[in-house]
Amino acid sequence: MKELMEVLRVQKHDFLNHLQVISGYLQLDKAEKARDYIQQVSHEIYHSGMITKLRLPEVAINLLILKNEAVHYGVNLDISMETELEYAGIAGESLGATVYKMIGIALEQASKSGINSPFCQVKLSPGEVGYIIRTVFPGQEHDLIEKYVALENRTFRKQGGKITFKANSPIEVEIVINIPKG
Repeated sequence: MKELMEVLRVQKHDFLNHLQVISGYLQLDKAEKARDYIQQVSHEIYHSGMITKLRLPEVAINLLILKNEAVHYGVNLDISMETELEYAGIAGESLGATVYKMIGIALEQASKSGINSPFCQVKLSPGEVGYIIRTVFPGQEHDLIEKYVALENRTFRKQGGKITFKANSPIEVEIVINIPKG
């Protein structure tokens, strides 16, 4: 709950900051810049708002918390969604916790990767028999990541899901969460 309150505090701060920037442009008679800024901010808000359309509020809340944590890690967290997980066969609380742990590992690893603009790409999409949450990020501690994934997978498999780890290259890895339909 504390993390959610932090998300709301940051959103309020950002909102007030955006209003000040727009006000400043208007006071300087730079209406075109104000309009461009409003479009940029609207685009950002639209993408963050997509998360709230998820049918599992526990997953949505954890993704919002992770977006906030990504800023603290200095990692660009990009979340794209092709599904709302409307028929997920795993309880929201359990799935939300798993998503938080796995993407949290990705953020930590990306922040330690040593690359200039560390990133973490998360894609929620329909799969062959359910849904897939694929997280791609720079990470070099393959053994450690694989150990965390295997540990979480033991519990997750009991609920019908599956989590896999794959090293795409020496410095890029992915964690895939497979969620059955219910």
